[in-house]
Amino acid sequence: MWEKVKIKDVADQIRGVSYKPKDVLERGDNNVIALLRANNITLRGIGNLSDVVYVNPKCVNSKQVLLNGDILVCASSGSKNLVGKAVGFFEAEPYTFGAFCKVIRPKDNINRTYLNFYF
Repeated sequence: MWEKVKIKDVADQIRGVSYKPKDVLERGDNNVIALLRANNITLRGIGNLSDVVYVNPKCVNSKQVLLNGDILVCASSGSKNLVGKAVGFFEAEPYTFGAFCKVIRPKDNINRTYLNFYF
């Protein structure tokens, strides 16, 4: 029997990183973290990495570092074509995500692959 549940019962929702222009660093700088934005969400997964922004990790809360199985969602944007796009995160390198995005992070007892497929 299927049970209808609310997202908050099966996953945490985490808002993205807010940063200032002074927090944007060059890729080659030591101690940077790549920040994904709404335009990096494609139908085929994480893509369009040529314009990734690199920020100072001091701007990033530990919960804002993407984990395998997280679902990255464009929550707001200037483009209605981007809002609502979602992609599962299954990358080896550490990434964070910008303020116009949020992450749906499945709780431990939830099948991450299934929830990703749902979105």
